[in-house]
Amino acid sequence: MASLKLKSWDTLDPKRKQWVLLILLLGAAFTILWAIFALTEKPKPSLAQGAGASGQQRVTNVGVMAPGQQVNPLDSWLGGAGKDVAQLKQDRDAMLKGKDDQKAFNRDILAKFEQLQQKITQAPQPSAPAPPAVLL
Repeated sequence: MASLKLKSWDTLDPKRKQWVLLILLLGAAFTILWAIFALTEKPKPSLAQGAGASGQQRVTNVGVMAPGQQVNPLDSWLGGAGKDVAQLKQDRDAMLKGKDDQKAFNRDILAKFEQLQQKITQAPQPSAPAPPAVLL
């Protein structure tokens, strides 16, 4: 049997031949795995067939507890942590509002103080008081 010779394969240097061979092997392995998984996969019933055939849909209650069942400590902690975070946010907002109110108050006081200083500097200075008259 005559061997198949490719001119482009013979012209490649050994390093490039290794890379091409590696890529071809990886492609073949991927194709074989894909074919195995595709052929062994179980057929999934469509929603229309499943609902019509059985008359009921399958319901999964995730996270719903039966009455009287013990609460998971993780769930309890998460609920408490959420409340704590909400309280911390409220406290932070109240503190920031208080700081803003204090800054506004300080600005008002400084403005009034400057107005008073200007009034004092603009008012004429009283001259030296006259000596008291002596009454005899």
